Order: sequence, then C-alpha cells, then structure tokens
Amino acid sequence: MDVFANILHDWDSARRQRLIQHSFEALPPGGRVLIYELLLSDGQDGPLTAALMSMNMVFLTPGKQLTAGELDELLRGCGFTDVAVTPAYAGYSLISARKPAAR
Repeated sequence: MDVFANILHDWDSARRQRLIQHSFEALPPGGRVLIYELLLSDGQDGPLTAALMSMNMVFLTPGKQLTAGELDELLRGCGFTDVAVTPAYAGYSLISARKPAAR
C-alpha cells in the first residue's frame, strides 16, 4: 500500500502524474494507494478552507488543491480502478484506488 498525505497539492500536474505512475508501477497487483487531501468542490470555489489553501499554493508551490474529479482522472489515467472518495475530517478526504489484479 502507498500513502500520500498532503503531498499531491504541492506539485504541478506533471509531477503529480509521475508520483502516481511510480506508485502504480511499484504496487503488486491488487495493491492500493491512499491519498489524504483537502479537496476543492467540483466548481473549485470552495469550501472556504480548501479555496484559501489553493490560493496559498499559488505563492508557495507549483501546485494547487485538487477536486475529487481531478484525482479520479489522475488515478484512472495511471491505471488504477475502484476509485473511492470518503470524507474524513475538516474538509479532508481519503481517496483510495486499487491496481487491478493480474490476469
């Protein structure tokens, strides 16, 4: 299992893609990746904490806060399946995905 906790928002889209692709390649078939992030709404206009954090990223890193849809697209684009988003605490969510079993 790989875990990314408050990591992906720090990087631009190319670096995020490389990190998730490396995770996919390193995991055994059936392995899972977990991502813990403060998610933006689909409209990228809230909740307030996530929107403010995303604005902060503009000045501090090449990254931004992500939406559940953006993470779903990233994970599926790298080969993961069974993407699930579970709200956790204070705007954070736990996103899980599975590397398909070998055939």
